[in-house]
This record gives sequence, C-alpha cells and structure tokens, in this order.
Amino acid sequence: MSSDDLPGPLRHFLARLDEMRSGSRLDMDKVGRLLVELAADEEYLGPLIAEIPSESPGGTWLVKPERGPRLVLFHRPEGVMAYTHSHHCWVAIAPVRGVETHQRWNAGALPPDDGHGVVD
Repeated sequence: MSSDDLPGPLRHFLARLDEMRSGSRLDMDKVGRLLVELAADEEYLGPLIAEIPSESPGGTWLVKPERGPRLVLFHRPEGVMAYTHSHHCWVAIAPVRGVETHQRWNAGALPPDDGHGVVD
C-alpha cells in the first residue's frame, strides 16, 4: 500500500517522520511528540477505537509496510499489562485514551561469554 492511499492523519504522520529520519540522528523526543499529536486526533482514531472490543486485548494495524516504520493501534483492558518483551527494534508508545503505565528499559549489548543481555 502506498502512503498516498492512507488516510490524511497517517500520511501527515509518515511524511513528518520521514523528514525526521532523513537527518544524521533521529531525535526520539520529536518522534514522541509527533506520535502524541497523532494519538490526540480523536476524529480519526475514535471510530477505529470503537471497533476494538473493550473487554479484551486487540489491535488494528494502521501502517504495516514490509520494511520501515509500522504503526498499530492497540488496546488493553483496564488492569491488563503485557509481559516484558522485546520487539528487536525501537518502539514508541503514546496513550490515546486512558493512562499508559508502560515501563521503559535500556538494553545493553550482549556479552559474548554467556549470551545474556543487560537490562536496567
């Protein structure tokens, strides 16, 4: 799917993200602000949220290219958290509704001797 085929809010998000990615160093604070801006678009996201059953976890892919940035709208019912896991890439999260209680971890390089990473 071409980005031209996406709804306006997603086209705008991806165009601005591409501008940010064209520099020598990606500023994750700016990416976060861009994501929060998209998350605040109730007119666009409201109907998509309404389609996700409120009583169970679920998600809807918004942008899913073979390579490159992907975007998913995901729901967890109140009181439900995911286990700690790795996406093997950077992940940015912005709450659309409710409260986000996601934890942030810094993963270090794998030591060559035992194959375990360092997480703090």
